[in-house]
Amino acid sequence: MIPAIDIVLSPLDDADPLRCRAPLPLVAMCHPIGFSLEIATNAPEVLAVAGELWAGYPRLSNSKPVRFHVAVEDAQISRRASDTAQGQPVVRGREHLVSVIESPRNFAVADLSRGFAYASLTHDLAADQNRFRYYFLEPLVHLMIDSLHTTPLHASCVALPHAGNANKARAAVLCGPSGAGKTSLAYACARRGWTYLSGDATHLLRRGNGHTVAGRPHHIRFRVSARRLFPELNAFPPMLRPNGKCGFEVDTGRLGIPTAYRAQARAVVFLHRHSDSSPAEIHSFPREKAQHILQQVVCYGEDDTRRQQIAALDRFLDLPLFALHYRDLDEAERALRQLLI
Repeated sequence: MIPAIDIVLSPLDDADPLRCRAPLPLVAMCHPIGFSLEIATNAPEVLAVAGELWAGYPRLSNSKPVRFHVAVEDAQISRRASDTAQGQPVVRGREHLVSVIESPRNFAVADLSRGFAYASLTHDLAADQNRFRYYFLEPLVHLMIDSLHTTPLHASCVALPHAGNANKARAAVLCGPSGAGKTSLAYACARRGWTYLSGDATHLLRRGNGHTVAGRPHHIRFRVSARRLFPELNAFPPMLRPNGKCGFEVDTGRLGIPTAYRAQARAVVFLHRHSDSSPAEIHSFPREKAQHILQQVVCYGEDDTRRQQIAALDRFLDLPLFALHYRDLDEAERALRQLLI
């Protein structure tokens, strides 16, 4: 946990009742999924969390940075206000605006069309690394980047390397509802030499040939049950996530698996995990059904933004579409490998 640090804001005055000009002297630049983010704050804890998430990502786009301003009350003001709300924030959106409201003193709003977000937080929430990251920093930054540059996919992604030419790696995008085994199968593939890009959130780049995907390869989240499949995960302690679910997150560098930030997708695979003893099988998957499933994530932003995201998704679905029915991860990995060879 990042240590608590008292933060001093300039006192309220009649000339700036909304704190529009309250100083945010700490500024850092990082590059989530390759796109630039400028984050300004008065709290070192905020930059520490952003650095832990994205410090290792290279800049892969020349686009204008999205911006996130985070103003944090000092500890004494937070204690006097006694704002102890710990419920799940309410998230609402209309056209280019999205708000995240936990309480009157902990809230944020993002202008997706301009790529700008502002949060006003208590000292206690900013010092709660997991809560700040889970409800404010990570979702708002990715909302802005998705709105301007990508189409979000609820999918994992792994790539089968090409001997001697990394640019010819063949990526499979693994889709399915929660519990279908996207993360487990992606990790099982990575343990067998595949390149890991993402466990459950993949981003389709809207510009280019329509098949380039960006991942989040530095971390991988597991359910506690994954320990039964992968004994090495017993070395990592589980934790209660802010949403009340128990699981754990691992830095992929500690797992020794190969990773990449982007790849060219060659197939889209919808996972169907079953409990019987039948072998893994791959069948074709209907385009209309694939489109219906993947469009469900395109649910916010202005109409023109959603049209661009859906158009990119339509181009993406020109790829071969498959359903993978499986029980055993080893069999599923072999079936995927045969599909991409």
